[in-house]
Amino acid sequence: MSKYWSQSSKKLDTILSRYDFTKVGEIVRDKEKTKAKGKQWLKFISYSKELKDLSKQEGVYITVDDNDFQDFYFGSAMNGWLKRWNNYSSGIRNKSAGKTNVEAAKRFWSQGKVFVYYYIPAEVVYEPTGETMKVTQSFENKIIKEFFPTYNKSKNR
Repeated sequence: MSKYWSQSSKKLDTILSRYDFTKVGEIVRDKEKTKAKGKQWLKFISYSKELKDLSKQEGVYITVDDNDFQDFYFGSAMNGWLKRWNNYSSGIRNKSAGKTNVEAAKRFWSQGKVFVYYYIPAEVVYEPTGETMKVTQSFENKIIKEFFPTYNKSKNR
């Protein structure tokens, strides 16, 4: 086992347990559609109806590559994971779907199976207006700062 794998795996385990992420499903190659349509297709398989419903809410997701290195990526899903997934899945066939979507789709395809974890951040009340809001992107940035302090410094993230 390489040093990188154990560090990455430990970080992932810590994040998942500390913040109580839920494993909601997996991304796999859609072999039948790929064969029938002659182009690459991906599909997201939710583990249950309840988890699919959870995935429709605003939240933070982690995608974990099914390989020896346990590479994982995370981001905010302001309109829910399923909407975010639709953007990603179009990237496998449509190179104009946006750089992030195309890169993610290529990564999903190359892995063959990617696990998806989801977390719904707590709501906070914005005192001056009394407005209730979720702190989705702030929560994502908190994880980045805590576990990956040198991540994306060039873009001042």
